Amino acid sequence: MKSLNPYLARLDESVRTILKLQPGAIRRDVSAFDPRFVRADNDWRYPEIAGLGAILARAWVYPLSEACRQPAVWKQMERLLDIVLRRGVRGKWWREKPGTGDPNINRFTLLPLLEMFLGVGAHLDPRRRARCLEVIAAAAEVQAEEYHRHRRRKAGEYPNMDAFFMLIMELAARALDRADYHRLAWEYFGYLQSCLFPDGGFAYYKGTNECEIYHQINVLALTRYWELTRYAPVLELLRRT
Repeated sequence: MKSLNPYLARLDESVRTILKLQPGAIRRDVSAFDPRFVRADNDWRYPEIAGLGAILARAWVYPLSEACRQPAVWKQMERLLDIVLRRGVRGKWWREKPGTGDPNINRFTLLPLLEMFLGVGAHLDPRRRARCLEVIAAAAEVQAEEYHRHRRRKAGEYPNMDAFFMLIMELAARALDRADYHRLAWEYFGYLQSCLFPDGGFAYYKGTNECEIYHQINVLALTRYWELTRYAPVLELLRRT
């Protein structure tokens, strides 16, 4: 059966590229950032490693992908997953070293880790599954604590970060069976509703004009949120963007 998904060819191409990464070189080679920056703070590679793992997980479970249920794909995904799990300590991948790092590292690693787990968690061996849940639970609570309970900004000031938090909470709610995280996701969706300009653009920060890349983040997060929840107001907001 031929797929009508226009992104399938790109997915399979990405899988072929990821499979070429050698196990001993993954930490060194996986980076889309300037090498000088990576040397200064190599924690940024963990979001990308988690993202590559999420791509493999998606392809492994997608029936029309050439990578579906392929042993080599699963083995490489496990390698990537293990790197992410080993680095996650007390819910963080960025260790707050003086003069380096960015708390976004934690968010940008957690989200693809959640997608990976929700995609293939039922197929993981008991040890990896337990470790995934341990790391996810700690990291989700760090986000809830830092971004919601003790946030420094007013809700709605930074829409693209609200969108990321919304999606993390919805995914974590499903991974951990946490109703309070579902409620947080819905609360932050409401903040996104308040940040849309009449012409369909989102405020970037504190009401300023939108920035294209962050608009894309908002739309992607909202689209995934709608895919998960099928909430009519989410689709309505997407149609207005």
